Amino acid sequence: MNGQRHLLQFRYYKPDIHLTYAGIVGAMVAISAGADSVAGIGAVTIGAVAGVIVPFAILLLDVKVRIDDPSGGISIHGVGAIWGLLATPILARGLSLGEHFKILGKHLLGIVAIAALTAAFSIALWILLKRTTKIRASEADEFDGLDLAEHDIGAYPISSRTPSKAIT
Repeated sequence: MNGQRHLLQFRYYKPDIHLTYAGIVGAMVAISAGADSVAGIGAVTIGAVAGVIVPFAILLLDVKVRIDDPSGGISIHGVGAIWGLLATPILARGLSLGEHFKILGKHLLGIVAIAALTAAFSIALWILLKRTTKIRASEADEFDGLDLAEHDIGAYPISSRTPSKAIT
């Protein structure tokens, strides 16, 4: 028992409330895709799988792909939704085999269309923001903490490296 760790302790060696929360919300997102066509056991299966893969996706995007997503929104809504859309036609009740594949094809097309539109709009928005405004903080502000630079107060005044502007 000493060598075993709980699933959400695999990365940080202690329970992580954020990953737990993300798994729960990701499960709710996943089952939303087929809430009207999947029986109870199918809904539990879709939710349980999403509850496991969403925290792993958060860590994968953060650690391996190096996408800064502190709230896990990409994994919760993206990975959770994709899993739900793929699992719904497989676990839907009352369909013939051909209908399962037909719905799966439509869902795959939808996933590709949503990903393409999201990428296009995101790239356009980032290009527009880069040309019209400053989207990066200065190195000094990052070092001091953005809470100090943007709100004029340190979030952690006891351990901050520089005194608060408001106090000095």
